[in-house]
Amino acid sequence: MKIGIDARLYGQGLGLGRYVSKLIEHLELHDDTNTYTIFLRKANYDLYTPRNTRFKKVCADVPWYSLKEQWLLPWIFFKERCDLLHVPHFNVPVLYPGALIITIHDVILLKHRLSATSAASTRHPVSHWLKYMGFRVVVRIAIARASRIIVVSQSVAHDLSAFFPSCKRKLRIVREAADAISHSQPLVDPSFDPGKQFFFTAGNAYPHKNISTLLEAVRLASRQIPEIRLILCGQEDFFQKRLIQEINDRGYASIAHHVGCVSDAVLRWLYEHAVAIVLPSLEEGFGLQIVEAFVHSCPVIASRIPPYEEIGGDAVCFVDARKAFEIAGAMQELLRDNERRCAMIQRGTVRAGMFSWNAAAHATVLVYAESIYEAKETIV
Repeated sequence: MKIGIDARLYGQGLGLGRYVSKLIEHLELHDDTNTYTIFLRKANYDLYTPRNTRFKKVCADVPWYSLKEQWLLPWIFFKERCDLLHVPHFNVPVLYPGALIITIHDVILLKHRLSATSAASTRHPVSHWLKYMGFRVVVRIAIARASRIIVVSQSVAHDLSAFFPSCKRKLRIVREAADAISHSQPLVDPSFDPGKQFFFTAGNAYPHKNISTLLEAVRLASRQIPEIRLILCGQEDFFQKRLIQEINDRGYASIAHHVGCVSDAVLRWLYEHAVAIVLPSLEEGFGLQIVEAFVHSCPVIASRIPPYEEIGGDAVCFVDARKAFEIAGAMQELLRDNERRCAMIQRGTVRAGMFSWNAAAHATVLVYAESIYEAKETIV
């Protein structure tokens, strides 16, 4: 069976890029039956070198979320004559005629159109509306066309079924995981010294990430513990720049430090030295940073939302992330109660064992086989 994987985000960031990179890495290690074609852009083509002779790479230099995805990408995929194409998101090239499966990581754009799209868009309102309508059309077609739909949590399965009841039989839950981050790179710049009482958060700064409330929480906590600091890291884009401006405008520069897009080595250092990672998001599909924190013995303070509760269990300090004083209270408690902090680390270490990229790769191969078998049965 020849399988194609759309890996145009390979190696990019903490979300989809991390997912597709780790999936391919572990498929190479554990699938000795199928052959794979990995589609990459020019920007990340050299980042991936197949280590398994069953894997090859093909350049598909088509921008993510672009019109070219719909008229150019189908031809690139079709030329490889794959038995099955795996698109790790909703943005399926609708003209592609072959069998495919998709991975849905969250339904934020469906559940919260205004807060997660209009508020998170730099486009003119008319342009934004047209793009959003295009998104809805592509999602509907992707859901209808896919023979199987991988979702990363029970929460996403529940939400997606509510929007598309007919897709329920297609859903397969394959949870993400986290490996220990490599420390082969140089450690942080010696001048980088946030002190011993710092928390951090990582990722994009979209409105649903609720970073403004976190900033207010740090301000409240600093009244009782002046040494407290918050480190923010994420890829520098429009929303990160707006966040930096907010930090300056609200006079938080002395307690909140934005360090931009950090290397894996720096990210590992943050996990290993922070009092805790704080994740105040109002909506997510999984909780990859929670699992990553467990792997690196870092306590987690997170919003009380279904995906985080599903992933974090009893190892996370959950808060109402709309209430800055509640986040501040959790931060102060972890600083003052080292016994509780150590207990959270122990529970997190145990819970980390529930998530494995090896298991995710194995489950994904089973989904591939199930999809191909059904396709053959349909033809017969």
